Amino acid sequence: MLTTDSTRAPTTIFIHNMKTGGATLRRILGRQYDPNAVLTITGEYHRAAELEPRIARVDREHSQVVQGHIPFGVHELLPSRGVYITLLRHPIDRILSLYEYRIDQRRREVFRGDEPLTLAEYITDLQLKELDNGQTRRLSGLDPDFGHCSAEMLQNAKKNLRERFLVVGITEKFDHSLLLLGRELGWRNLLYFRLNVTKNKEEKGHVSKDIIDLITTHNALDLELYDSAQQAFEERLGQLGAEFEEQVRVFKRVNAEYARFDVYASKRRERTPLRGTGPAYTALSWEEQLRAAVFEEHPQLLVRQLELNVEIRRLRRQQGLLRTQVEQGRKREASLTKELREARMTTFC
Repeated sequence: MLTTDSTRAPTTIFIHNMKTGGATLRRILGRQYDPNAVLTITGEYHRAAELEPRIARVDREHSQVVQGHIPFGVHELLPSRGVYITLLRHPIDRILSLYEYRIDQRRREVFRGDEPLTLAEYITDLQLKELDNGQTRRLSGLDPDFGHCSAEMLQNAKKNLRERFLVVGITEKFDHSLLLLGRELGWRNLLYFRLNVTKNKEEKGHVSKDIIDLITTHNALDLELYDSAQQAFEERLGQLGAEFEEQVRVFKRVNAEYARFDVYASKRRERTPLRGTGPAYTALSWEEQLRAAVFEEHPQLLVRQLELNVEIRRLRRQQGLLRTQVEQGRKREASLTKELREARMTTFC
């Protein structure tokens, strides 16, 4: 274990639980820091000790952020104090999404020949730790064999969330979570395109009760952890009050406009680099390509554009009102002119 230097700024450690919206969050996070200050751990880990050889000392000493599919305990490998952030998702939705995502990727472990495993086979036959209270595992820092998770792990995970995490976001309230991260970490330019979205996702309502029960059995701790974290999250939002809710409402409106330029989702529903020559990119008009590229680099320009659009709409409404008033004035003038003529004719008669 390294000696912690209390004089250094804390390192932000993002524990990316799989299929919780973390890929989108990592892209937003990447805008906030110098790329050389972000240490991204590739692969999937449930034990912090496995990471020690992966984190070179030069990286440790210069990183402001460490992120990846990593477990609680990474702070012990860093020279500065670590503060954690994460996202949690309802376990049933997460497992369903992970299964479909693995099939989309055509991951070898999900297939027997050309046929994918059923969801039940995927959970029971492979015995992947990610499917067995995977969120509790990462957040507790404990890593037993498949099927041997314990109440101690759940209590450790809850304690860690309370005491060591700056923000515990909820995937189902991603925008609220994102703005909360912005408040706590001073992040800007939070607009986003959704990444790594599962294309053929199963919905809970279309999954048999037996499968739901099977997922629940292997993720009972995750369900309790999620419920606890969601309650704490809602309490935190309640403390922030109506002003924060209004900020979220405005952000959703602005981000919806930003998403109009989402090359990934709006054209082919495939991941195609924004700056490229793929069909999804070239299908856009030249003007759309230009706007997409500009807004990708400078989201604040989009915010300003929206502000100007609001002002233009206000001026147009005012213009319309003035036109109405002018028309009413002309009608009134015509009416008075007519009355005057009639009065003169009556006088002459």
